[in-house]
This record gives sequence, C-alpha cells and structure tokens, in this order.
Amino acid sequence: MMIDRILAIVDAEIESAHACFLTESEALREEDDFQLDAAREQLWISRDIIPRHFINSLFTSIFALFEDEMVSVGELAGKKAEEATPFIKFKNGIGLSKVRLYMKRELQISVESISSWQEITYIKDLRNMILHNNGRFEDRNPDAAQRLSRYIETCEGLTLDEFGHIVIDRQYLNHVTEVFRSFLKELFPKLEARRIAI
Repeated sequence: MMIDRILAIVDAEIESAHACFLTESEALREEDDFQLDAAREQLWISRDIIPRHFINSLFTSIFALFEDEMVSVGELAGKKAEEATPFIKFKNGIGLSKVRLYMKRELQISVESISSWQEITYIKDLRNMILHNNGRFEDRNPDAAQRLSRYIETCEGLTLDEFGHIVIDRQYLNHVTEVFRSFLKELFPKLEARRIAI
C-alpha cells in the first residue's frame, strides 16, 4: 500500500538520524555537553517531531482526497438524477456537510444510515483539530473536543502526548482508508437503487 511505502521512507530517515547521532555523540563524548545536547535535540526532532507532522499531513491528505471524491460523487449524482438541483447550485454547507445535505434533500439518500458515517464524523473532527489547532487537544470547540476525547479513548491508534498533542499511529492511517472504502461500498448501491449509476 502507498501509505506503507511512504512511511518506510520516514523510517529510513529516522534510522539515518539515529546513526548520525550515535556517530556524533561518540565524537562529542570528549567535547562539551552543549554540543551533545544539540545533537540530542536534533535526534528528538528527527525521530519524534518530523514523523508526527508527516503522519498528520498524510492523514489530512487522505481526508482531503475522500472529501474531494465525495464532492465529485455529489456532482455526478446531481447530473444523473432527474429533477435534482445541480450540485454546484446547491448552496447549503461545504465539503462533506454539503454532500450529506445534498444527498438527503435532493437524492433522498441518508448517508447517516451508512454504518461508517459516525466514524467519518469523528475522523472529520480529528482532522479539524489537527488543521485548525495544530494537533493540540484544546477546547476551542467544546462539543467537538468532548466527542473527540471519547473517540481517542476508544480508538486504537490515537493517543495524546505529554504536551496535549494528538498522536496518530501509522496503523490508524490504514484504518481511516478502510473506513472510507467501506462507506463508498455502501453508498454506491444506494445510488444505484435510486437509478443513479456513477
């Protein structure tokens, strides 16, 4: 899978940074502590900070791809459905919210009835917290923070670090792609039942 190949590159960079640290620390053993501390900090950035931001970027990119795909589905469905307002002229909401409302009002399809929809709303809350709050779990939106807190507690692959940042485990990325696939597998038969083949 592409995610695994990308993360293999990250792992190789972490190993390289660790090897450089070992070489530097051996050479600095007889030097002052200041340089050794600088080398430790560089290792910490390479091993912990950069991979966390990289995984967050992958996660938000996966979500963006799904949301873009859903908008495309809404546009195509609107073109094929008789008497439906064209998706582009439907003015309620944006992104997934617009797709959800459009499907409900114009196509009479409730995406909330699809088993993975609730999980997708949690994933969306997580994405928003990462993008708009730098991954810090703060009460910027108390309702979303409370929902997200419960989700993180019950979801394998999500934790909070000692600084209150959301930490996404790499396996969670695979989980998210499976949730999106499952959703689409349930959505397409609902569209076909309404004679909207995409």
